[in-house]
Amino acid sequence: MSLRTQLKADLRHAMKARQKEAVTALRILLAAIDNAEAVQTDTSFVPVAGRTKDVPRKLLTEAHIQQILQAEAAKQHEALAEYERLGQEEAAQQIRAELAVMSKYLDAKP
Repeated sequence: MSLRTQLKADLRHAMKARQKEAVTALRILLAAIDNAEAVQTDTSFVPVAGRTKDVPRKLLTEAHIQQILQAEAAKQHEALAEYERLGQEEAAQQIRAELAVMSKYLDAKP
């Protein structure tokens, strides 16, 4: 099972189990992957067969996805440090919970 498929399956499970921190973390990771897959289009782009949602996508390898996940985890670590510096313990605790979920997918083998 690919890492992206695993993330989507785990998101569904977390939503059903109402695990707020897990849902947030998984959505962050999936959004980062989606953004990385997006191909910039210019104004001359014509949708395929009139469908506005059909746009070209990049194909990412598992190694690229791992790099994206590591970058997102690094951003979360930076946010955690900033919240701790500002004394925002509640927000820092939320980030810690999200990082705990994210850590399960870092360096995961497909």
